[in-house]
Amino acid sequence: MRTRATRGVAAALTILALVACGGGGGGSTVPTPKQTPADPSPRPTATATPSVRPSTSPSTAPSGSPTASPSVSPSPTVSPSPTATPTLTPSPTPSPTPTATPNATKGDDAGNGSVNGTDDQILSSAPNTHNNTGEGNLEPGDPGATAQGGGQGQDVDGIPCASSMPNNYHVHAFVGLYVNGQQIAIPDAIGMVDPNVESPSTNPATDGYSGITVYAQCFYYLHTHDATGMIHMEAPSPTCGAAANYVPLCTMSLYTLGTFLDIWGVSISPSNFGPFNGMVSIYTGPLNSSQQCTYGSKSCETPSNTFTLYTGDPTQIPLYSHTIVWILVGTGNPTGASLPNVVWFANP
Repeated sequence: MRTRATRGVAAALTILALVACGGGGGGSTVPTPKQTPADPSPRPTATATPSVRPSTSPSTAPSGSPTASPSVSPSPTVSPSPTATPTLTPSPTPSPTPTATPNATKGDDAGNGSVNGTDDQILSSAPNTHNNTGEGNLEPGDPGATAQGGGQGQDVDGIPCASSMPNNYHVHAFVGLYVNGQQIAIPDAIGMVDPNVESPSTNPATDGYSGITVYAQCFYYLHTHDATGMIHMEAPSPTCGAAANYVPLCTMSLYTLGTFLDIWGVSISPSNFGPFNGMVSIYTGPLNSSQQCTYGSKSCETPSNTFTLYTGDPTQIPLYSHTIVWILVGTGNPTGASLPNVVWFANP
């Protein structure tokens, strides 16, 4: 597993935390090109041209990287991080204006191809030949990146960048971000190398969504297909979750938040998240997998008032099926019961 100099400082982390919603493969059954035309779940094959769109069954094998089995190391080492002033200094785009916005009744759809928050605030300078500049993992030197940057094809924490996904273990988690009261979108194509432009819906009249990144040169076992904050987590074993139509229920966690951040290449400390500076707090819920969602319907929602402050090392937060993590930077952010409930869109 790779060490993240900036992420650590978790022990000293004045981090507060949050999250919730359950089921063996993530009630948010995100599209898997191999299963349904609209399913961008990591099984997509790489394409060389930006014009590629998912067809009823995008199974063409891309010219991507090898599909080695990952040896997951979900416990990144922590090293002290620098202290930054609690002022928002996002880069490369202007910082959001601090405004307190309680969202107790707001539901964030996870995995439906929409954008939750202000998009394109954390951009990558990695080369892209598929008309999707700025998306994907960060390079060293990018605003808010770690010294090593994210995955660009090499193994990260024992996880390879593969041309297609094993999909035996397939569940979903959610990560959301607030900066000074404004929600910032978690980018699509995290965990992808040279991703294609977002694809429109294959049948907008019936499925009602678009904006999903389906194709790339290769995919890490943790990745995002849209900007809703939903993370797809896959592995060669065990077999449960979306791949098994949620039977049996997935009750284990194979990865941590640190694994996801390592692949993305974004920094975290008690005083910053990526390019945003300020006191960092984290809320989570739940750190288990006790609820099951119904396949093919919007059936899972985090119960109100279930987000709790997390005071440990955020990189060690286990990502179970439907775990939710809210990262708050600066002031004026909703907390606890004021944070949005998360609705899992089971067939995006």
